Amino acid sequence: MAPFGGLVMSACVGGGYGARMRSFPTVPAALAAAYAGTDWAASPLGPMERWSATLRGTVDLMLATGFPVTLFWGPEFALVYNEAYVPLIRDKHPGALGTPAREVFPEVWDLIGPMMDSARLGAPTWVQDEHVPLRRRGFLEECYFTFSYSPVRNEVGEVEGVMDIATETTEQVISRRRLQLLTAVAQRIANAQDAEDLVRLVLPLLRSSTKDLPVVDIRLPGAAVDARQGLPRSPAEGGPVFTGRVERHEDGHIAWFPLVDNDTEDSPLLVVSLSRELALGDGYLGFLRLLAGTLGQAVASIRVRRAERAVTEAQRTMAEAFQRSLLPAPVGPGGPQLAMRY
Repeated sequence: MAPFGGLVMSACVGGGYGARMRSFPTVPAALAAAYAGTDWAASPLGPMERWSATLRGTVDLMLATGFPVTLFWGPEFALVYNEAYVPLIRDKHPGALGTPAREVFPEVWDLIGPMMDSARLGAPTWVQDEHVPLRRRGFLEECYFTFSYSPVRNEVGEVEGVMDIATETTEQVISRRRLQLLTAVAQRIANAQDAEDLVRLVLPLLRSSTKDLPVVDIRLPGAAVDARQGLPRSPAEGGPVFTGRVERHEDGHIAWFPLVDNDTEDSPLLVVSLSRELALGDGYLGFLRLLAGTLGQAVASIRVRRAERAVTEAQRTMAEAFQRSLLPAPVGPGGPQLAMRY
């Protein structure tokens, strides 16, 4: 932990207020350089020596907690936040320090701006698993948060700022959504009679899950490809897809997964145009592998049932032939008319 007053004195030598700032809250080492490198005087908050007692006390409280907290201070909602809040905004740090919220979160200002205005007027807000898409890793990312905006009042009851206490629930929301889809798929394809039946039953369900599967198809060997879906007719690299392949195309990433790993030549393929709002990582690809595996189990069951039917039909044909072979030869013309039945 580094004393904030020490940071101010080293960053603002000759400022003449180092002694007065020694009582300022301590800043965790992970944030020390960011706080020291922020030009607070040029921000809407103004020089630190002019910060109100309410702001200083609230910052002290905020920095002392391990829960993600940020302050949106003043009429422009300038940001001051703690270490636990940094992973929630990622690349927006450290530039977000001292910056008006409208400039930090332009992609979602229409949602959170009215909430902040409401809190500044004295009415706190609270939302659960709210969809808050953020541009924090170089792309507009699908994110979910549970958070509350609460007014921060000074000693005379005036609202000076808004405190945001938040937790990210993106992983929980997306995992719950994917589990529901996998369960629904397993239930729907349980009684599929053949591969065409499987596609008819499950493809509308997959296409309704647009957040994870913006464009999706199941390609059966030898079947015509519907070009209207906007998916490539075949993998760009050519040849069979063995355990999965992800290709970068002009419009984004395309994933190919065989539904039967040990039969790559004749396996149906799950083809997905990946979401641009989801990180291409183990979580996303793992879900697609599970989906392909679920569909693959149905394909395997269909093949087993088809093989069993073929064996049963062969056994029946052989049994009938054997039964006929046991019958005596019918009496020839001129003799009694006989009918024989085994």
